[in-house]
Amino acid sequence: MRLTHLYRLVGRHFKALLIFVTVCLVFYLIRWWFATVSYQKVFQRFFKLRYGENRDPFINQHRYEYILSPTVCSQRNLNIFIAIQSGPTNTKRRQVIRASYGSVHRFHGLSIALVFMLGSVNDSILQEKITREFRDHNDIVQSNVHDGYTFLNRKHIMAMDWFLKNCQSDFVVKLDDDTFVNPYRLVDYMSSLKKPIPNMMFCKVMKNEIPVRKPSSKWHTPYHQYPFQKFPPFCLGFAYVTTPKVWATLYVASETNRPMDMDDVYVSAVLGASTGLQLKDIGDLMYDCIKHQRTVNMESLRRSVLVLDRWNDCGDKPFKHWEEIKQYYNEKSSVIGF
Repeated sequence: MRLTHLYRLVGRHFKALLIFVTVCLVFYLIRWWFATVSYQKVFQRFFKLRYGENRDPFINQHRYEYILSPTVCSQRNLNIFIAIQSGPTNTKRRQVIRASYGSVHRFHGLSIALVFMLGSVNDSILQEKITREFRDHNDIVQSNVHDGYTFLNRKHIMAMDWFLKNCQSDFVVKLDDDTFVNPYRLVDYMSSLKKPIPNMMFCKVMKNEIPVRKPSSKWHTPYHQYPFQKFPPFCLGFAYVTTPKVWATLYVASETNRPMDMDDVYVSAVLGASTGLQLKDIGDLMYDCIKHQRTVNMESLRRSVLVLDRWNDCGDKPFKHWEEIKQYYNEKSSVIGF
């Protein structure tokens, strides 16, 4: 009886209830919209450099000078330019990359060039080794930025600086030197993108990440650099794909935005916010080592564009399958006729 009475009561006042629910929903959406807009304004205002405020000589003023500068871009227009952040002592990693995906310079008619981005060192013996490596391979960019983890933000903008002054390409790929990329799938993916490419960065998008406040952590983010409770969505820094136009707008934006140590957050979220950058998640095109570390094989790697190895679960395993991957695509190309 009570249930029947309730149905009748709702039926009589259905229109009034519908209006009430609609008004509540609209009110909630308005509040959410104002809160979002307010947060974005506060976020952008915090990072905007003010008149007379100290400016970083590299990130904001772009005072880059180059100790070593290759000629990979001097005689051709490229389709894909790959910039790899590398440490000065990571010679073996660079050699492994050169022997694997770095050996692919053209696929399906698209040209690829690759350079390693290094900072300066104080060790004269190490510098001589880097210089010899540069002479042997002509693929190292070395600037006057001191190399180290806390200076990755400067090296990130340095990569933009060198590229914009020396190269032209259709796409830009930024990688870390411990990242494995399948260049064949990379070319296929880029070929599938509709032109013109919008103001967009293709990456593994991180959401609802909380800043690490522990000073001993390598990811420490102090309050004076970032006072907010959460990071906005940002591209995980190990790898992303974008265009020269996007890099150019981010490069200009770096002149007027206060730096922070977390270079992936700074570039894709802070500078991205001031340029209207859109982030496109391509996590489904990545081989995730946390989920699939026991099945690292040629079959799984050939279907992936990138290997996501955030905690070094895969290590150098993907590189050990390079010859199989190369053989597969070479045989496939010969059958198709490329």
